[in-house]
Amino acid sequence: MKHAVILLALLAAVSASADGIPKPTTAGLHLVSVHDRDNHRWNNDNPGAYARWDSGFIAGTYRNSLRNQTVYAGWSIADDKDRFALMIGVFTGYAKFTKVVTKDTIQCDSPSGYCIRTRTTYEQESILTLGIVPSVRIGLGGIGLDDTSMRLSAVLPPKSAKALHLSVERGF
Repeated sequence: MKHAVILLALLAAVSASADGIPKPTTAGLHLVSVHDRDNHRWNNDNPGAYARWDSGFIAGTYRNSLRNQTVYAGWSIADDKDRFALMIGVFTGYAKFTKVVTKDTIQCDSPSGYCIRTRTTYEQESILTLGIVPSVRIGLGGIGLDDTSMRLSAVLPPKSAKALHLSVERGF
């Protein structure tokens, strides 16, 4: 339900036409990713949607590599032709894992009749992540789609697998 509300809010923002309310100039769909290692571990199907305004503000949502829903907002800085861009924003849906070691005393076949059992678990804590995402736009005008482009983004977290992400976008 939460994801449906987010998607409806994005669609409403894209279709807003009231005077004085800035309309987005680009709408896009998140598609897929390819990771640099452990590809079997990660979710490579990343459906989602985003909108970008002339001011550079960008907001969107997608299913991330951890199979969680991500909602993000930030600013995109691009060259004059919007070919190369750098997005700086905050992202939800990622987690920090904390190692927790517990020790229990259990009965066993030792001389004392007791042993210490050690268990290691990981607690997951949702965090708000700051991200910097460079991208390049690949125009599709050569095949008759003048206002439509593919965007290839590099996701470069410092301590995890890196990914190339593909989206399609249309300017209005």
